[in-house]
Amino acid sequence: MEGSVLVKGGILRMGRRNVTVEDFYMERSDVAQLEYESYSRNADNPSLKKGDELPVESVTWNEAVDYCNLRSRKDSLEPCYTENNGKYECNFNANGYRLPTEAEWEYAFDKVGAEYRGSVLEWCWDSEGENRVVRGTTPGGTVFVRNAFPPDFRSCEIGFRVVRSRMVKSNEDVSLETENSEINNSDSVAQTKDDIDYLRLGKEAYYKKDYIIAFQYYEKASEQGDSDAQNYLGWMYLNGYGVTKDYEKAVEWFRKSAEQGNADGQNNLGFMYYKGYVVTKDYEKAVEWFRKSADQGNAFGQSNLGWMYRNGYGVEQDYGKAVELYRKSANQGNADGQNNLGFMYYKGFGVTKDYEKAMDWYKKAADQGNESAKKALERLRKK
Repeated sequence: MEGSVLVKGGILRMGRRNVTVEDFYMERSDVAQLEYESYSRNADNPSLKKGDELPVESVTWNEAVDYCNLRSRKDSLEPCYTENNGKYECNFNANGYRLPTEAEWEYAFDKVGAEYRGSVLEWCWDSEGENRVVRGTTPGGTVFVRNAFPPDFRSCEIGFRVVRSRMVKSNEDVSLETENSEINNSDSVAQTKDDIDYLRLGKEAYYKKDYIIAFQYYEKASEQGDSDAQNYLGWMYLNGYGVTKDYEKAVEWFRKSAEQGNADGQNNLGFMYYKGYVVTKDYEKAVEWFRKSADQGNAFGQSNLGWMYRNGYGVEQDYGKAVELYRKSANQGNADGQNNLGFMYYKGFGVTKDYEKAMDWYKKAADQGNESAKKALERLRKK
C-alpha cells in the first residue's frame, strides 16, 4: 500500500466512551481521480472539478465501497465487503482495502497530524440509521466536521481515502504465513523464524515500493539483531516509509546498527548528529561516526566526512583532506562524492582549479541523477 502510513493503535475518547483502535494503515491522501478511474467500474469519474491528481469527489458511499473491493481483487487481496440485498458487512480481518471507521479516522488525524488532512470530506464505514458518516475538517484543518448522508448521496465536497488492517498477508507474503506453520513430514524439518530471511524479503518489498510490508520484514529482522535491517528500519522511521515519521525511533535504530559496527548505520547516526534530529546537534559526534563509517570504506561516510573537513565542522578546516575523502567516495561511484569533488576542482579548493575536471566529475554525478551536479553543469557550460 504505497503512500500510506502506519497508525499505531491506542485509546480514543469519543464523547463519553473510550474506544480501542487497533494498528492500521491509512493512505496519506484522498483517492485521486486517476487512481479511481484505474480501479472503478467502466473507468467512471464522477468528479465535477477534473484533474488526475485531484481527489475524486461526487462519489457515493456505495461507489467508494465498490472501489475498495475492486481494488482489493485487482491487487490479489481479500475484499473486506460483502453485500446482501443492499446491506453491507465488513470483514475487518480481511487484508483488502476498506473505508476507515469513524474512530480510526478521528484517531489518525489526531495522532498523525495535519500533514495528512484531505481537501474534501471523507466517507467512513459507520452508519446513523440509513445514513453513512462523513468526516473532515474546516479549511486549515483546525476544526473537525461530522455529518451523515444516504449511501447514494453525491456532493462535490465528499470523497474518500482507504485503509488496511495491520499485519496483512498478500500472495507474496509466503514467509509470514510460513512463520507460524508446522511441516507435518517426518523427512522434513520445521521452518523456524530464524530460518526466514526477513532482510531479503524486506529489500524485495522496499524496491517494489511496498513500504508497509518492507517495514514489517525489517522490523522482524531488526528484532533478531540484524544490523543491516536495523539501519533500514531507522531509514523507514526517518522518512516515514510505511510508518509514521519518528526521528527518535530513527536514532534508536541507527544507533543499534552503528554500535554493531555497521558502516551505513554509523554514517546515518552521524547524519542525525549533524542535523540535530532528536539528539543535540553535535558536529564532533557527527565527525566521530562519519569517520568510523569512512574508515570501513563506506562511500557515503567518506563524502560526509569530506564535507566536515571542507567546512571545518567539528574538525579543523582542511581542503586537502576533504579532496582526499571526496576522491575515495567518487572513485566508488558515489554521486555525492563525485559532485563534491567537481566542486573542489571548480573552486580550486585543495586542488588546482580545473574546469574540465570539474565538468567531468559533475557529469558523472549528473548521470546518476544528482540535481546539484546538473545545475553546476549548466553554470559551467555558460562560461
